[in-house]
Amino acid sequence: MTGDMIKEHEINKQDDLFIKGYYAPDDVIDPAIAWANTLELQGGSTLSSSTGELVKWDGNTHAHKECVETDILWPTLEVPEMNNLLGWVQFALDQYIGSYPMLKEGGAFKMDPGFNYQVYPKGHAYNGWHSERASIDCTERMLVWMIYLNNCEDGGETAFLYQKFKCKPEKGLLLFWPSDFTHTHRGMPSFKTEKKIFTGWFSFVNGGEILAWD
Repeated sequence: MTGDMIKEHEINKQDDLFIKGYYAPDDVIDPAIAWANTLELQGGSTLSSSTGELVKWDGNTHAHKECVETDILWPTLEVPEMNNLLGWVQFALDQYIGSYPMLKEGGAFKMDPGFNYQVYPKGHAYNGWHSERASIDCTERMLVWMIYLNNCEDGGETAFLYQKFKCKPEKGLLLFWPSDFTHTHRGMPSFKTEKKIFTGWFSFVNGGEILAWD
């Protein structure tokens, strides 16, 4: 995809936020969405194991993920639609690095082998402010990637606390942001639309080609 044009989000004009957005072409995102719609989803931390119904968030938990989801391991995928999408994510990452070339001066990092497909029912979200590198279990995470798989008629934004920025879900919009506390964020509920996303990370590794994901 080298040399191809890429449509960018308005946020890309602000270099000081370190959040960038890129729009996947329909011929990349639509087949991936169609494949995702065939997946069997499991209840998250707010789902009752006996009934499969959502349990109301108590308002006290630091971060409650009110979704159904499935984990995907891309090295074992034999799904051309998804391999095409992940290749495009890497292409978009190259554009992000072009904005912040110092990323090439540090240690090697690659796309994590696992990522998530998440579906948030109407009125539910990832409640509570959180970051993606908040414990010893995830210290190697460097960047977050997330791509919206549908538009939300209302709400559904990803809200960034310190940047004072809320990103509206748009089908095919891919976001990158740093994993640290500086980019503490939360999901906002949409009361009219089910919200669907893919999300994963790029993490530091001990070896391998810098920036290679495959």
